[in-house]
Amino acid sequence: VSGVFQWFILWDPTQSVATRPLGIRKDGTWYTYGWDLTKNICEVFGSDGYIKTAYTYTPYGAVTANGNVTQPIQWSSEYNDTELGLVYYNYRHYNPADGRWTGRDREEETESAFNRYDYSGNRTETVYDSLGMMSISACETVLKQVQKKPGKLSKTIRLILEELEQHDKSIKDKPGEKRCMPKFKCHCNKSVTTLGAYNPKTRQISINADKFDSSARMIATIQHELIHARQNCFIERVESCEGSICRELGANRDSGFCQNPSNREQGESVRQCVVRKASYSAAKACKKNRKNPKEMEALRKKIDAMYDKCKSAYYINY
Repeated sequence: VSGVFQWFILWDPTQSVATRPLGIRKDGTWYTYGWDLTKNICEVFGSDGYIKTAYTYTPYGAVTANGNVTQPIQWSSEYNDTELGLVYYNYRHYNPADGRWTGRDREEETESAFNRYDYSGNRTETVYDSLGMMSISACETVLKQVQKKPGKLSKTIRLILEELEQHDKSIKDKPGEKRCMPKFKCHCNKSVTTLGAYNPKTRQISINADKFDSSARMIATIQHELIHARQNCFIERVESCEGSICRELGANRDSGFCQNPSNREQGESVRQCVVRKASYSAAKACKKNRKNPKEMEALRKKIDAMYDKCKSAYYINY
């Protein structure tokens, strides 16, 4: 249209939903995108193969561009509105300056929800969260998906649950044998710093809902605790520093949390992230003070040395 900017965006045709753009045509010229593992557009390439524009982002998505080709698809492969300074996610905006949304998430609303408070069950006087973290009801929705349709969330979660279910069926007529299928519970405990926990005595996985700002992180935590449930089922539990280290190495390596670059510290590798997370979780069993940098550094070195020495049963090999 004369006088109006036009872009033609080519989306990945192998995906059922348009989530990852392959290229863009501007002023009659095609450019190709380069992304990182979290779908952020990092480079725009010309037909000659050279980078025309490169993007760098802060942890929340504020962007800095270096190049001479301006185009709108940037953070998370979504539309960057330069006038508003916001990123448009199809039905609501995200503010990269502080990592907050400008509108509510309609995930729990019904498709024909004329009532904008439907997601809270009309209990707006008691169901709210000023920090934007997840509610008990949102947590319970995720847990229902885990139990009814785990394959939609994670292949690993589905396979663990199938393995534990098969084990319990095999000992159905054997009184005294240890059951392994865990129970799930959501709660909010401001005094607790952990995201979740598995209790081997009660076989309960507890998820601390108000520690999460997204269902993706909650799913990674559920997978982490399910790995602990699997370990407890098939490995004799050793209450020692080394036993705790192996349990945490297995859970942190295979939960998928550290594979996501946004969960790693700057310049940190996946292995370093796993060791850091495992050291925090194993500190109590290893009698280390989490607030003492020297003690934690010594524990990290010990854990790194044990990285490939734990029994294979501690790890997922699906």
